[in-house]
Amino acid sequence: MAETGLAHIMATHSPLSAILAQEAGFDGLWASGFELSALYGLPDMSLISMTQHLDMLRSIGARTTLPIFADIDAGYGNAINVIHAVSEYERAGASAVVIEDKTFPKVTSLVADGRQELLHIDEFEGKIRAAVATRRDPDHL
Repeated sequence: MAETGLAHIMATHSPLSAILAQEAGFDGLWASGFELSALYGLPDMSLISMTQHLDMLRSIGARTTLPIFADIDAGYGNAINVIHAVSEYERAGASAVVIEDKTFPKVTSLVADGRQELLHIDEFEGKIRAAVATRRDPDHL
């Protein structure tokens, strides 16, 4: 993924969708919290546990060689939770994690009024610093 140019990433929620994305020629996979929530028939509001998401990520990784970008919502809590999450997601095979700058538990982006509570910049910077300090592989984003 370090090469320049546009990377084509496909959202996935299951091993089957990962296989189809790889066969279609995508460059990577987006392990979407929204799509996994939808698979369980739930809104994307931090109702799916980290364990459920990690189980699906491992299943996806077992069926594809593509890099997986994991949507870890708001990091499952504060900076301490982010440390645990980054460690677990890296161990499970994620190539990168994406942490939202929202409070936890988060409100889905699809709320009718569009209002969401964002973290203070200092708190979010702390989460980013914690994530970077935790990663074992410097290429893990």
